[in-house]
Amino acid sequence: SRVVHPESLTEVRIPIPDRTGTAAELFVLAADLEVDIANFEIVHYAERNRGVLVALVDRRHAELFRGGLIARGFHPSMQDLT
Repeated sequence: SRVVHPESLTEVRIPIPDRTGTAAELFVLAADLEVDIANFEIVHYAERNRGVLVALVDRRHAELFRGGLIARGFHPSMQDLT
C-alpha cells in the first residue's frame, strides 16, 4: 500500500558502494520483506567511489528493513520524518 502521510514515514539512509546491482539488491530485499519504498534518492560521491541511498519507508516496517540490511552487511541509519 502507498504511504500518504509524512508523519508515518521513516528515512533510511544506506551507505552503498559504487558497484553494479547494489541498488537493485536493496529494492529486491525490500520487496522480499514486503516493505514499500515510498520514495528514494541516490546520492553519488564520485571521489569516494561510494554513495548513499535514501529511502522513505512506512515507519511500521522500518525496523524490519533495517534488520534485513544489517544481515546483508549494510550499515543503515534511520530517522522518523516527524
